Formats: sequence, C-alpha cells, structure tokens
Amino acid sequence: RPEIEREYAEAKAERERLVGEARSLMSQQEYTAVPRLFESLAKGLWNSEVQGLIEQAEQSDKEAAALLTEIKEQVRDRSYKGLLEKTERFLELRSDRDDIREIHATLSKRAAKRAEKQSARDKVRSAEILDEVRERMREKDFASVVMLLEDLPEGYETQESLDLQRKAQIRVEQSEKLLKQIDQAVKKGQTSRLLPKLDDYLKLVSTDERIESLREKLVDQQRAFQRKVKAGVAGVCVLVLAVTVGMYLNSRAEEKTQAIAAAVESQSWDTVLTLDSGN
Repeated sequence: RPEIEREYAEAKAERERLVGEARSLMSQQEYTAVPRLFESLAKGLWNSEVQGLIEQAEQSDKEAAALLTEIKEQVRDRSYKGLLEKTERFLELRSDRDDIREIHATLSKRAAKRAEKQSARDKVRSAEILDEVRERMREKDFASVVMLLEDLPEGYETQESLDLQRKAQIRVEQSEKLLKQIDQAVKKGQTSRLLPKLDDYLKLVSTDERIESLREKLVDQQRAFQRKVKAGVAGVCVLVLAVTVGMYLNSRAEEKTQAIAAAVESQSWDTVLTLDSGN
C-alpha cells in the first residue's frame, strides 16, 4: 500500500506539472501540442481540468483553421463584409501569422476612415434632426418629435434632445389619454360637457380633422341651444312686462276712480273736472 500511495502521489504531481505545461502551451498558441502532452498520462488520472484544456486546444486549433480558410477565400473574392472581425479573432488565436496581421492592419485603416466619414455624416444628420425637432415642437407635432429623436445617431444625444424627447413623450401620453376619454364619451353619447377636453386635446396635437369636426359640431349645437334659451328668456320678459304694465294701468285707473268719487262726495267740483273733464 505505501508503494501504491507513493506512485499515486507521484502521478498526481506529474499531472499538475503537465497541466502547468499545457497552460503555457495554450498561451503560446501551440494548440496541437496540448493533446499530445497528456498522452503519457494514464486516463484514470484525467480530471475536468485536463479534459477542459484538451477540448479548448482542439477547439481553438479547429476555429483558427476554419477562419484562415474563410479569410483567404474572402480576400481572393474581394468580399470584405465581416472580414475585419474574422482577422481580429484569428490573430487572437494565431498571432504568428504576419500575412493575416498585414491584412488586418489594412482593413483597420479602411474601417477608421469609414468611421470618420460616418461620424461627420452623423454630426450633420444630428444637427438636421434637432432643427426639425424644434420646428415640430413649435407645430405641436409631438408624436413626430418622439420618432425623429429615436433616429438620432447613437452618441449624439444632448441635454436639449433629451429634454425635448421627455417633453414630447409626456404630451403624446396626455393626448392619447384625452383621445381615449373623448372616444369613450362619444360612444356613450355623453358629449354635453366634452368641449373642454376637445380644446385640451387640440392644444397637444398639430391637427386632427376628426376631433376638429366634432368640436365644430358641438359648438354649433351649443350656439343653437343658447339662441333658444335667449329667445325663451326674451319671451318671458315681454310677458312679464305686459303683465306689469297692465297691472300698473289698472291700479292707476282704480286710484283715479276713487279720487273722483271722493271729490264728488266732498263737492270739490274743480278737482272732479281736473280728474275727469267730461264728468
């Protein structure tokens, strides 16, 4: 038993030494050497670490070979889409290939020039979008403001654009809420007190022909109702005035009659003739 335990300890130590050597080979990108390294180690001593190193080495070697084939084919066909990413990944796996490094450097320069041109275009586009956004804000076209600012190139957001987007979004949400309330009221036939909401909604949108038409209809109905009310009030006023005048005249006639009777009784003939010259 002591001999077996000693041999087992030595085997474990050898395994640790091989694992360390395998890691060194991986860092040197010597992928094919890693599986051969563990051939001398008994299978029973392989653990997850050993197996992981072997699989990683085989996968890296396979990936590098496949990338190399694809890179050569694309260079031959002058198909550069995605080629920069492939050369970058290949050099991570195999940094010893000077030919691929040269291709990668050329592609990187081209990408930098394209990025510079795109940056200039994005800058101009951002300025154009902000100018249009300001105009749409003045026109109360808040929905368009939100959509325009969503197209703003990444990295060109400013405090102004963020503030405008927040304000526009709030107004869009308010208008949508009001429109929902308006539609529900119209559906239920509850339009008598709807004008204030229509006015609030139209303040939040640039134009809405359906709501504008509904508002005009309600305004006409309100005006017609007010005319009827005024006509009714005028009729009542005339009636009240006629009754008041009649009562006043009757009262005056009765007072005159009583005054004449009192003057006759007291034989004040001058007063009688003044009140009623035909008596």
